[in-house]
Amino acid sequence: MSLVPGPRRARAAIVDRRYVVHDEVGVGGMSVVYRATDLLMDRAVALKLLEPPVPKSSKPPPELILMPTLVGTPEVKLAPTAPGLSETLGSGDSGDARAGQPSASQQHLIAIANEFKVLASLRHPHVIKVYDYGFDAGQPYLAMELIEDAKNFREAAMGLPPSGRIDLGLQLLEALAYLHRHGVLHRDVKPSNVLVTDDGQLKLLDFGVAAMRDEIPNFAGTLSYMAPEVYEHQLPTEASDLFAVGVMLFEALTGRYPFDASSADRLREQILSHHPEFSVLVDLPTWVSADSDTPKVDESTRLATPDQLKRSRGRRSDAGSDATEATLDGVLRRLMAKRPQSRYATAAAVITDLGAIIGRSRPQRASDVRESYLQSARFVGRRAELEQLEDAARALQAGVGGFVLLSGESGVGKSRLLAELRTRARVRGLAVEIGQAIDGAQAPYQLWREPLRSLLLGVRGLTDTELSALSGLVPDAAQLLGRQIPPFIAPDPTIARDAMFGAVMSLLAKQNAPLLLILEDLHWMGPESKSLLERILPMTLKLPLLIVGSYRDDERSALAHELGDPERLQLGRLDERELSHLTSSVLGERGSDPALVGFLSQQTEGNAFFAVEVLRALAEEAGSLEAVEPGGQVMTSGMDGVLRRRLNRVPARALPVLELAAIVGRRFDLALLGELSGRDDVEELLLRSRPVVELSEDRWRFSHDKLREALLSGMRGDQRRAYHGDVARYYAARMGEDPRLAPLAAHHFREADLAADELVAASLAGEQLLLDGAYARALESLERAMELQGSMPELEQRDQLALSLQLNLGTVYLVTRGFASKEMRWAFDRAGSLARRVGAHEQLFRVLFGQSTSHLFRGELNGASELAEQCLAIANETQDADLLLEGEFAVGNKAFWLARFEEAESRVQRVFELFQPDRVMHHVQRFAQNPRLTCLTYGAWTAAATGHFGLARARGDEAWGMADAMNHDFSRAIARQIQGITSQILGERENAGVRGEELLRLAGEFPIYRTTGQMLSGWAALEAAPVQALAEMMAAWGGWQSMGAGLAGSFYGTMIAEGHLRVRAFRDGLNFIEMVLDSARSRQELAFESELLRWRGELLQGAGSDEAVGQLAEAVDLARQRGAPAFTLTAATALARLQAASGDLDAARGTLEAALRELPDSAPDTADSPRQGDSNARTRAQATTKAEPLVARAQALLRDLVAR
Repeated sequence: MSLVPGPRRARAAIVDRRYVVHDEVGVGGMSVVYRATDLLMDRAVALKLLEPPVPKSSKPPPELILMPTLVGTPEVKLAPTAPGLSETLGSGDSGDARAGQPSASQQHLIAIANEFKVLASLRHPHVIKVYDYGFDAGQPYLAMELIEDAKNFREAAMGLPPSGRIDLGLQLLEALAYLHRHGVLHRDVKPSNVLVTDDGQLKLLDFGVAAMRDEIPNFAGTLSYMAPEVYEHQLPTEASDLFAVGVMLFEALTGRYPFDASSADRLREQILSHHPEFSVLVDLPTWVSADSDTPKVDESTRLATPDQLKRSRGRRSDAGSDATEATLDGVLRRLMAKRPQSRYATAAAVITDLGAIIGRSRPQRASDVRESYLQSARFVGRRAELEQLEDAARALQAGVGGFVLLSGESGVGKSRLLAELRTRARVRGLAVEIGQAIDGAQAPYQLWREPLRSLLLGVRGLTDTELSALSGLVPDAAQLLGRQIPPFIAPDPTIARDAMFGAVMSLLAKQNAPLLLILEDLHWMGPESKSLLERILPMTLKLPLLIVGSYRDDERSALAHELGDPERLQLGRLDERELSHLTSSVLGERGSDPALVGFLSQQTEGNAFFAVEVLRALAEEAGSLEAVEPGGQVMTSGMDGVLRRRLNRVPARALPVLELAAIVGRRFDLALLGELSGRDDVEELLLRSRPVVELSEDRWRFSHDKLREALLSGMRGDQRRAYHGDVARYYAARMGEDPRLAPLAAHHFREADLAADELVAASLAGEQLLLDGAYARALESLERAMELQGSMPELEQRDQLALSLQLNLGTVYLVTRGFASKEMRWAFDRAGSLARRVGAHEQLFRVLFGQSTSHLFRGELNGASELAEQCLAIANETQDADLLLEGEFAVGNKAFWLARFEEAESRVQRVFELFQPDRVMHHVQRFAQNPRLTCLTYGAWTAAATGHFGLARARGDEAWGMADAMNHDFSRAIARQIQGITSQILGERENAGVRGEELLRLAGEFPIYRTTGQMLSGWAALEAAPVQALAEMMAAWGGWQSMGAGLAGSFYGTMIAEGHLRVRAFRDGLNFIEMVLDSARSRQELAFESELLRWRGELLQGAGSDEAVGQLAEAVDLARQRGAPAFTLTAATALARLQAASGDLDAARGTLEAALRELPDSAPDTADSPRQGDSNARTRAQATTKAEPLVARAQALLRDLVAR
């Protein structure tokens, strides 16, 4: 039978999205261990995969396996065939179908997960670290500390003198004492499960068969080191682990195994009834000091160094035997006694006796034992809430998502309930990710960073654009994925944020398993994190995505309403029955004492956190948990006093570290704490500071935020400011490399009352938050920086700093208060004055360009054109190639909307001449756009208006080709807009509709294109469903108006006017078009004025007005005057049709013939070049106009007129 359960993992396989499996490093009866890489933490780990599911029918019979060891002593191993993992994982046991009642197999898996959770929380110098645990396709795994080049216990002992071997035994006993205090039995203590590093540090490992002391045991372990009672199927205890230690020590000290293991039967008989020859230990020279090669043991393990080994005898540790001196043979006799009651009760007692033999005492740690029970207080109560959450998890398994809020006051048990949900969800095979908001300073999107990092590992198929956008939320995305990710470029912050949010939605949509997303402490989430949550919530209706959030409803009572009033579970305080369950889980039967429960209820009002704290304080006062009585002096100073009492038990040297941590937040940054405290033993101090701190998800944190709050409230003001200053300087020193640290630095500088430093950090923070789309926080930082800057008249480079702040403020106001806001205009105006004062040409160009864009989107064409001319003047003055390109583009764009079509085309040609393909990325980095691509917008529309139909299409196709080659979705949106508007001008209804639908799909990521998409889609549907199409366009018009934008109103107005004509709403249409014309003329938006006049004429005709002919003639003249043959033709066609209807056929023929003659025969000689990847562009651009829809309709009408 193979010792490896199931097939071996292929090299470089991925486990649970996170672990890359490499080579095998160890095999056991129930597991195989691999060297692996943890992608999330970027570290090597030992990944232990436990036995996968084995159907009951295929369960092999029990086997005994003899495994030779390095010195010839067989480790006889029992194959794991008793009920356990092999029977329960995937066994098909459906269990109780009632809500909240897991099946038997699920209950066992939950027990395993809870064991793993405890193991992952353990930290001791002699216990291997368990970093993470989970289930990958139903197979349990543990990710552990990887120990390289170590020897097992037997190998290490062979190279040491007797005193050094006893040292190893003491280290092993220290590890077991720690595990036993936390309720963990190892159950497979043997030499190969104990490693010793080169520096003499022992590590106990292999928790594959470890179990909580009160769980039903499996008959598992290694027979060579198994205690007699386990052979007889009795419940294993701490004494069972100690029996194995005795066997190992005997073997290490004598060089031989104490029993005859020639066969399995003989071994069993020997262990049950044979007593080894302990007499060989009597004369063992353990008192002889080791030589200089004996490794020195770290003092933190409380073991002696060789020069402390003075004697071989000492006093016994047990009460009632004080007169008896401990001897080495006596210690081992007792360790290996046949009856567990005759053995040592605790590892601590063995350490005391062995320590006495070699001259070392061990401090008593009764509080540790007490604490292990308090920390393991069972999950009680909340059955109804847990059943509801379990219902949601079952629905998620079936593909149904949802959103649930869990509310309640601090300490009521929200986190504990979510931890239970997490365990059960992972057992169900659900992917579970956790995000947590923090109090005080936080990086942008703090809530989302950790879950998104993890989710990113499990998804394939994200585009470069999506990955680029995600890098704003996951800065180390390239490192996580092991690939290059192009920098994210967007024309403005709104588009940047929308692209970021769209990428997150794509990431969630591409998950390959149902996902439970737990978001804790939402009362602290920043506005940008809330915006992202609001964007994601609709996805829970479509995807197998369950979001469960928790918050303190006494601190942010309106949060549920802000998030759309989802399903909410409100946790109240525990009643006396539930409190009784809680105390009984800690104290046993004593915990159900009505007097004690009543006292706790009175003092804590059922707050679970406070109840455990009061129990802790009562136990400390009484001396033990067993002696706890209600009353006493504990509550004289209230709950604040109880918390302070707990904090006072922290070692004095750990207190400054914890105070520093409290300044930062609930979760600990060990690097920060180490550097600022000047200590290299921070983690050891944290180990000694339990239960104030805990290990959760492989991260240290305060075990409850109330303890952090108590620490903060106990600090003096000057002490807090000093700590804040230290933390601020730590972040400030690193924000050059990581600007996302700037908001944290600014916060702590403010708390430290260091205004000058805060100004620098707040300025950078505002800029970075703006880039990250955290607009509310960006505005707060920038306004704070302006306030500080205004109070420092002596500040060096004050104007330069103010200029930068005003530029960023202008952008934030544009995003948050609209294109037409006075705040935005005011900010850019002040920035312009400052730029001129300091002679900052490029920044002045940016100011003017921003102002010009602002005026353009508000539809103020004259102002926009004037500012664009100023931009171009600066560019000509500096002869900066990039500024020249942007300047020519800006002037040309305004020229198109001012109906200066000839000038617009000349600017297009100038941009093409200046454009250098090899400088595209440099230009994009400076101005966030490809100048040729953006120039093709008005370039295509100008070509269409001037009758160069083929050229217009060619320019649209070029734009799409460039965008597609860039693999950049925002550029794709620009290109589809170019093509869609061009198709509308050319009368190509079907093409325009297709482009409109594509824009609507892209609008999820880039909302600014939604209006154009809606208008084009509606216009395309006018022939088939005019009433519905008009309604859709009017809705889009209302949405566009509410945005405060004014540009393109004349273009949208032409389509809506046609809609009114088609539904025969002539008067409404005329009223609408009067409004649009007045607005367009007041703003000098004249590009589509002749088209508006044309539709006005057709509406007048429909209404039976005599003014129709004059209006259409005016439209023809205006289009001809402005050099727009395409618009001349559309107006002429309408006029000719009306003239023919009135009987004036000659006039009608003359109108049409004149308009057709004005159309150009071919494309102009331009700088358009096929080098952009379209060798047929010139051919298509010069194609005859005879097949054009506009021309075809006019020619058909003319033929009809001639035929008459």
